[in-house]
Amino acid sequence: MYEWAAAIVLGLFAGLAVGYTLKVAFKLFLFILGFLLIGVGILWYYGFVTFNLDAAYVIWEKIKTMALGGLSGQTYELTLELIPPVAAFFIGIVLAWKKL
Repeated sequence: MYEWAAAIVLGLFAGLAVGYTLKVAFKLFLFILGFLLIGVGILWYYGFVTFNLDAAYVIWEKIKTMALGGLSGQTYELTLELIPPVAAFFIGIVLAWKKL
């Protein structure tokens, strides 16, 4: 009985930690991305940088096939013992993303 409660509480706290870390990392990533896009836009405006749309399309296709190809064939079996901690983990992520 107490093992289930401990697993659920640890899953919740782990989810809170991961959710808060993801939230902060995502904000930092967006800040850096925005700064780089503004910088590239300014360089493009003054003619220092040009865009090759064909190369960008090829790179996008490679990224898409790597991302989708990596997910194919992955099957995970959740046993009955893992469902409550995993659910608590995802609840912790959602709570940390919204509240903290």
